[in-house]
Amino acid sequence: MKTISIFILIALLLPNLLIYSQVTNGTNTPGPGTEFVGWNGGGTSKDLDIQNQHGSKNINFFTTGSSTTQKVIILGSTGSDDGFVGIGTTGPQNLLHLHVAASSTPVFAQFTNAATGSTSTDGLLVGVDHIGVAQLIQQEAKDMRFFTTNSTVGPELRVNISEAGATFPAQFYTGTTRVGIGYGGPAGTTSFAPQAMLHIGAPGGVWRDWMDVGTYMGSINGPSDAFGQDMMYSGLYHTTIGNDAVLAWGGGGACIDDPSPTHYFRILSMDQSPCSDGGQVTDGREVVRIIPKGYVGIGDFTTGDPLYGLDVKGTADIRTVANDNTLTEVTATFQV
Repeated sequence: MKTISIFILIALLLPNLLIYSQVTNGTNTPGPGTEFVGWNGGGTSKDLDIQNQHGSKNINFFTTGSSTTQKVIILGSTGSDDGFVGIGTTGPQNLLHLHVAASSTPVFAQFTNAATGSTSTDGLLVGVDHIGVAQLIQQEAKDMRFFTTNSTVGPELRVNISEAGATFPAQFYTGTTRVGIGYGGPAGTTSFAPQAMLHIGAPGGVWRDWMDVGTYMGSINGPSDAFGQDMMYSGLYHTTIGNDAVLAWGGGGACIDDPSPTHYFRILSMDQSPCSDGGQVTDGREVVRIIPKGYVGIGDFTTGDPLYGLDVKGTADIRTVANDNTLTEVTATFQV
């Protein structure tokens, strides 16, 4: 050990000098060049090399506490030259393998910077807890964002998990999870805050502070598109006496009395083959259409909007049951 320390000191003092440490164990006497620590390079640009060139042997790092314990290993061979590194294990199974032997101890990789601080409660943790549950923990009061690369603009935001919904303080359920999917911007730009617990598509559109526990869907083309304000929400409507189930839709600037509405609520049937009555099948057969004014059309209204509170194309069978269980049935045929 003393000899190796002297060699390292000489290497630090003498640039461009490779220093070798020889090992003799009675059965194997490697020659110079087998294991060495030294400078690699000339002038002011030098690398410090630590090499084990003896067969397929490893490089091990130890610390001494109550006993000398191996902490880190760099495999000399794993069937390839990928350089597997193990921390807490002598047999790493991947390029970086972290292991904790104690059954009650989780294992995490922690990432911090100047903005997060560097304590145990800062930054990002990636790992498994003491019972083996995989975890990804954002310890800062910030979003969690996931990107994939667009060939034109580079990395773009695909999924955004918001922190506590601070952008919308009027929401009743502050601090709940909110996830945005499908619309974002390049890495490093300000992302939109999801406007409900699940937000699919673009930000903006018609939003109310009760649109919280549910799914909000906006035009994927964003506010710059001609239909960028179109939206739909399905979920709960919080009231002073409880929560009502709601289904809401609309578009920016649309008036409920607009004689030519462009924002419909439609129910479609996806037929597998052409219908005998000639109903639309390519993009789905319309069976119900509701316009913003509240008029409901039953039947195929792809060629015109409903004109009354209830507008039926086809035959309607209206039934009522009296208190004495007497059934009254009225059948009416409507002109198509």
